[in-house]
Amino acid sequence: FFSGFMNALLRQLATALRTASPKRITGGRRAVVAMIFRERGQEVDIFYILRAMNPRDRWSGHVGLPGGGQQGNETDEETVTREVREEVGVCLQTDAKYLGRIDDRRVDHRTGKAFVVCCLVYLAMHDFSYKLDPKEVDACAWAPITYFTQEGAVQRFPFSPALPPVKSKIGEITGLTNINVTGVALPILDCQTPGQGPTNPESLTRPFMLWGLTWGMVNDIMTMSGVLPNRLDRPRFRYENIVYNAFLIGTEKALGANVPLIVLWKYQMGFMITTCILLAGVMLLVPFRSRL
Repeated sequence: FFSGFMNALLRQLATALRTASPKRITGGRRAVVAMIFRERGQEVDIFYILRAMNPRDRWSGHVGLPGGGQQGNETDEETVTREVREEVGVCLQTDAKYLGRIDDRRVDHRTGKAFVVCCLVYLAMHDFSYKLDPKEVDACAWAPITYFTQEGAVQRFPFSPALPPVKSKIGEITGLTNINVTGVALPILDCQTPGQGPTNPESLTRPFMLWGLTWGMVNDIMTMSGVLPNRLDRPRFRYENIVYNAFLIGTEKALGANVPLIVLWKYQMGFMITTCILLAGVMLLVPFRSRL
């Protein structure tokens, strides 16, 4: 099957997946997503979704890969097959071919409960017929994998997450409604929206900006296959985002929200260190000024 690929880039990706020994993490809660490739001439595209805005969803409004949480005694393959069918109407068993998987990753949750995210990789065997769930997905599209190799692909941009009621009100009062992240503005192709079918990307209210967990998984496949010699700059929160999270989550705690202290420490450590340094500076400055 692999030797039949005419596209050298796709053959490179498939060979890397076939020979890899990905890290597997067992136990605990699991979520499984599908990274789907398609061959387009000498290019390879990746399939992305733009998640619907939902304050109860940690990845609300993000660009991601289709998939979701494991239920009961499902295998990873059963979970991702069910979730992809529910979210975008694509049947991986008949519409795609399994190529392999990348490293599992453990993700910390704000509640203090970690879970495992698994990524299985597939190749689209033909053009998809979509049926998007508007409660889960605002849009879906493809983007070329080689775009990540271009200079200037990485940029900084503001992101406005959907916030639960308490945080939303705090953000409205304080003006802390955005976080600034480092990511990639995807040059999307063949965009689809629920009930509308093919859609002009310029008509979308939010662009396909890739960052965070999904960026990490794309980095994994790009580097393990040699498409990229080194990982792209790691997506990161900047200083103002430490303040953003420290203030909003700290206020949530003060209002009685169920946020464990360990989570407060994790989000507020940088903010607290900065505050201590400033206070120490003030304490040193006051006696000095009193002697003048």
